[in-house]
Amino acid sequence: MPIQIGAKGASIPGYNFPPHAYIDWLSPAQEALAKQGGDAFDVPARMLKPSSVPLVEALVADGGIATLPAESRDQLASRRPVTAVGTFAGTGAALTITVGFVPDFLVIKDVSGGTRLMWVARNGTWMGRHYPMTAEAAQNDGPIINSDGTITIGVFAAINTNAAQYEWFAYRDNGVGDLLICDHSGNDQPTRTLRYATGAKLKAALFKRDNVAFPVIALAGYPGTRADGSLSTDVTINSDGTITTGQGADINIWSADAGEACTFLGFADGARSIYVTRYMGTGASKVLQTPFDEIEAAFIFPRGASGKAGAFWTSRLAAGTTLSTINETAAAVGAQAVTGVTGGRLTVGTDARCNANGVAYTLIAFRKARQAPGLASGQNYRPLRSTKHMTMPAGAFINCGTSDSLRISGAITLEWWGSHYLTSAVSMPGSGANDDVNSQCPLMWRSNGADGVAGSVSFGLAVIRPVASSGIAAPLWVAVTDLFDLPVANNIQVDNNQPWQTGVPIIPRTMQHLLVTHDGAGLWRVYLNGQLVKERDRNLQQAAPARPNISGGAGHTMCFGARKRTGTPAMTNFQTTLYGGRVYARELSVAEARNNYNALFSDNAATPTPDFTEEWLAANAASGALLPATVNSANNGVASSAAVLLEGV
Repeated sequence: MPIQIGAKGASIPGYNFPPHAYIDWLSPAQEALAKQGGDAFDVPARMLKPSSVPLVEALVADGGIATLPAESRDQLASRRPVTAVGTFAGTGAALTITVGFVPDFLVIKDVSGGTRLMWVARNGTWMGRHYPMTAEAAQNDGPIINSDGTITIGVFAAINTNAAQYEWFAYRDNGVGDLLICDHSGNDQPTRTLRYATGAKLKAALFKRDNVAFPVIALAGYPGTRADGSLSTDVTINSDGTITTGQGADINIWSADAGEACTFLGFADGARSIYVTRYMGTGASKVLQTPFDEIEAAFIFPRGASGKAGAFWTSRLAAGTTLSTINETAAAVGAQAVTGVTGGRLTVGTDARCNANGVAYTLIAFRKARQAPGLASGQNYRPLRSTKHMTMPAGAFINCGTSDSLRISGAITLEWWGSHYLTSAVSMPGSGANDDVNSQCPLMWRSNGADGVAGSVSFGLAVIRPVASSGIAAPLWVAVTDLFDLPVANNIQVDNNQPWQTGVPIIPRTMQHLLVTHDGAGLWRVYLNGQLVKERDRNLQQAAPARPNISGGAGHTMCFGARKRTGTPAMTNFQTTLYGGRVYARELSVAEARNNYNALFSDNAATPTPDFTEEWLAANAASGALLPATVNSANNGVASSAAVLLEGV
């Protein structure tokens, strides 16, 4: 329910608020903290998606009412999860359906012949690929979630066979924090702690490896289970919101070819729109009670009973006649698994997928919520401190020289904010220089030498074309070792001698803030617009081929919009826009990463973390010909041609 927060002036990082206003609909955890009063306190971050705007980050209790600016009040008014269900007929050709909002989580199920259930998360690894509930790799030609509330359905047969009928369910969290969406890269270590939601209590989580493996359903207090019902010991949900993984192949595998990304959906304990429970089957008709007035959709997963496929139901489906199974490749439709749904009560029959005697099951139910509008997908509505930027058209770049003041080995932070115009999706390029300019879009890069040669790269960030039909946003690649090899033709191959393909999609034509940190041993983190969205923990000094994680080379050339191979820098055939960049010789913290993002905007008093090794700001440029460096003039950037323009002055 609505709650007033006492404050003489709210202390919320990133905002300057006048002294009177109203904060609406806090989560149970936030409400409990607010009632404690006292000094400023941090409300646990419960949503890690880059599209989210924090609801409440910190409060000060001392009389009065906390204040929000008008645009934040408007957004809070719409801060309710929203759901939708629908149907479409497959055509075998790409088609578009309308949801009405931009969903975070989308499920598509064939109800004509019973092929696989597929799902996609909006900021998951390889946006545009979708994830089956079977032991399969993520698939291309999947749904693409568009910013106008429509979904482009690809041509993969499981979601678009001619004349087949499909049901879909869409959910948007709207920043409430009931659903968390993140991903990570596996490291094959025996015990690993993932800090997706530190401080937020999780009730359950769903993991799907990008390669051939069953999804894993984790339930707090119980062992994990695969989507086929078999037990998995690879994941434990801890009381502090962290997740401990094992060394098995389910969610933490290291592969020389892909690094093995894994998408994660977290369901918060105490969520108002998602209800998770465990129940025991009896073999007789059984009523499952949820706290909802109406149920929009429900998953049922068997636990510890191999071969039992589970079930999926939406409010469009007639209970007992059109229930769809989850993971069987040719399952019959119409089994009497869910025999009735009345309000918030769901009745399961005697079908073994939902109610076998002595078998435990996990129920994940979604509240029906149609009245809430969806927020816009972007969050860069805040006023920038400086709109100055340097536009580099195709073939142009900024050369920042060869000073060894940028030679950093060990811990490092790379920061870049701007935009790119790489929008085409084709097969991955082959090896060699011929495909550089048509497939790679370097953002900031320090290197000198041919690909695959030891010592050729110091560090780098780039976006590189996604595979055909994999999505509309090119993913971020990070130069991890001192080598850089192009991907193998028609294949996403990232081995120990190649860069880290993070899978984090970087939306084109939109200003994005990227910050990548490395702890000097093996832990990498990616922050997008101030939010932690990906981590990778793989110590290459201790693993084959024993290349250093970061080892700066002498005499390397630092560039924006290009990377130095041999001879002149290899530029790109895609336009880039630069607002600024920084390099730190240490790992910035989560708070510092968020602070640097907030410092871009004039609606707060944040200033950038000051101990950078070097900084380049378009705001300090007097023309498009020169990009001055803040610390050392030897790192001043010089435009490659007069085509580089200083704009937004």
